[in-house]
Amino acid sequence: MMSPFRNLFCQQGISLASDGLSYTNGNAYAIRLSGNASAGVQENDHLIGITMYPNPSEGLFTINTTEAGRYLVDVMNILGEMVQSTSFNNSMNMDLTGLAKGVYTVRVSNEAGSTVQKVTIR
Repeated sequence: MMSPFRNLFCQQGISLASDGLSYTNGNAYAIRLSGNASAGVQENDHLIGITMYPNPSEGLFTINTTEAGRYLVDVMNILGEMVQSTSFNNSMNMDLTGLAKGVYTVRVSNEAGSTVQKVTIR
């Protein structure tokens, strides 16, 4: 089977694990990817509509939904650890001021689906 990786330019002595050869042409390195090399990403037909603002913020965020109903909010840190979880109806003011500065993943879900957004606490 032919590798989906094709070398275009390389620095002196760099080799690719895909073919084990060492390339010495030029001063740069690039890979052209061809064929189907996706990692199993597929469309999500069950996304729910939300707006979350301001982003970035000092830790106070507002979440508004496009559909009425009960929602669950999970906040995860950069390690994927859940640092806060709560539920709300339609909209809420979320207070994350007790968390360290950084980027967090917020998942909002209901029985129809879910959506994920990144938020930054500065």
